[in-house]
Amino acid sequence: MNKKTKQIGTLVIMPLLLLMSCQNAETGSNKTNTLCGFLKSIDETSVMIDEAEYVTPEDSQRIRELNLTEEDLLSGYYIYNPEEETKEYRLTSDTVYNFIDWERNFTDSDDPEEVNISTTDIDKFIKYINTYTNAQPGMPFFFEIDGENIVSITEKPMA
Repeated sequence: MNKKTKQIGTLVIMPLLLLMSCQNAETGSNKTNTLCGFLKSIDETSVMIDEAEYVTPEDSQRIRELNLTEEDLLSGYYIYNPEEETKEYRLTSDTVYNFIDWERNFTDSDDPEEVNISTTDIDKFIKYINTYTNAQPGMPFFFEIDGENIVSITEKPMA
C-alpha cells in the first residue's frame, strides 16, 4: 500500500471513529463523561477547556433546534460554541494524552498507527501543544472526565 492510500484510508476511518467518540462511558464503578472542547491552556497540573457541543447527523432534534442544514454537517459533524466559557480540570499522573503527530516531531514514520501518539507524559503533550500558534489548537479535543479529573485528552482528525 502506498503512502497516499494509507493517508486516504486514515481520513476515511478516523471520522467514523470520531462520530462514536462523544458518548458517556461507564468505566468500572466510576462514571466518566466525555466532552468536546477547545484546549485554552495547559500546565503540568491543570487544563482550561472551553466546552463545545459536538453535533452529528444522528442528533436530529438538536439539528432542528439550531436550524442546521446538510451543508452545516458536510464533514459529518457541527461544532456549536456560541460563547467562550472556560472551566479548569485537574491532570493526574495517570492522564492519557492521545494526539496526532501531524508534523512528525515525535516520529519519523508515515505509518498512520505510528503518528497516533498515546502517552502519560505531560511534558511531551505540552511540547506538542506548543507546536500550535500561541499554543492554541484550532480544533476541539475530546476530554474524558471523572469528576474534576481528566482521564484522557484525545485529538481526532477533523476534515
